Parts: sequence; C-alpha cells; structure tokens
Amino acid sequence: MPSTVAIRSIKWSFLLCILWILLRIWRRVAQRRIENVLPLYSSIIVKRKVNGKITDRPITGVSNGTAHNISAVGKSCEQKQQKGQKNTKNFLGKKNINKTGERVVKEIIVNDGLELASATPFLGFSLVDNIRKGTLLVDGLFQYGPAYNVGVRIDDELVEVNGIVVKGIEHARELVRTYCVPGTTIPFVFRRSGGEPFAVKLGVMTAERRFSGTEFYYDPTRHDILESKREKNECWSWRNLR
Repeated sequence: MPSTVAIRSIKWSFLLCILWILLRIWRRVAQRRIENVLPLYSSIIVKRKVNGKITDRPITGVSNGTAHNISAVGKSCEQKQQKGQKNTKNFLGKKNINKTGERVVKEIIVNDGLELASATPFLGFSLVDNIRKGTLLVDGLFQYGPAYNVGVRIDDELVEVNGIVVKGIEHARELVRTYCVPGTTIPFVFRRSGGEPFAVKLGVMTAERRFSGTEFYYDPTRHDILESKREKNECWSWRNLR
C-alpha cells in the first residue's frame, strides 16, 4: 500500500497539472480576445501614420481656429511616429501584451491624431491678394521658416495646394484647413514672376507652444520676417493667413 505522503504527492501533482492546463487555456482565450481587437486599432494607427507622412488624401476637420498664416517646410513628426511605431510593434508583435495594451493603442490614436488635427497649421508665409489680376502673391515670409527653406520667395504667386488650383484667398484658406495638418508634407505650386510654375513640398508645422520641443514646432518670435516693399492700395487686399 502506498504511504500517505506518496498519496498526497500524487494529489498535488495532479492538481498542479490541472492548474497548468487551465492557465494555458486562459492564455489562449485572452490572446484571441486581444487579436480580435488588433484589426480595428492597428488599422487606425497605420492610417494615422500614412496620413501623417505620405498620403495626399484630404483630412477633414483639421482646425478649430481660423487658419492660417500660410507657412512652411517639411519636417515630419518623426518623434511621435517613432513613439507610435515602437508601441505598435510591441502590440502587433504580441510582445508585452498585458491589460494596458488596448489602452496604449488608444492613447497613440488620440495624441497623434486628434491633437495634431486640432493644431493651427503654420506654413511660414503670408499672402497679398491682387484683386485686379486675380493672383495671390507672397508678401511676407518668415526667414528660415518652412516656405523659405524650400525656396519660396517674396512675390512668388501661389498657384496650387495639394494639386488643386487656388481660386482666391478664401479658397486658399479652405485648402489649408482641409489638407494642412502639422507633421504632414503637402505639395504646393508657385510661379515666380516671368517664370514657369515650380513645385515644392511644404512640411506643415505649427506655432502653438503646446507642441514646443517637437520637430514640427516653429517659434516665430525667434526669426525675422521678410516683407515686400510694395505699397498697398485699393487694388491690393492684405490677407495674412495665420
């Protein structure tokens, strides 16, 4: 007859085996529940990264304010994207999966999406509207700002924003509100006096201090403003797109 100690040992071994099996089953069920969440949140993150870096598709509802010193160039939000890529890799790669995994992904979407979408875009230049000729000319330019750094100069005519021909100052404002989100790169077309149109890619920035320290923040107080020497008269309508 087996001893009492041996019987107890067999019982404990059996219980531990049962617990191990139950733990394995629980882990598989929990993992499947997390995987079921991934397509929803991962698609949003990828879409955010695409919108934030390479896509030309419009992003509506971009600004809560009036828009907007048409200003300029191209630094993408690499810092936030690197952060997003790191968290996304851990989540999608099934590493460090825990109870906070879903919460982390949601925070990435909110911080990298809604906050940027609500920021006032800064392109680094202002326009003057020649009412008689129906043209918009660069009349003010922040030195070493986004537009300045890609070669835009005083008196250049704004022709297109994101492939759409600009039809006036209000239309220009609408295009900026629709397409220009800080951290994105948007194609613009200008025409120099007596020359052919030329295309540039403006990296949209913001002058809002809450984004200070990011790669797409521009501090206008630390840079000079270049302005045209033309005299403003009745045929010119000064509009500063800020």
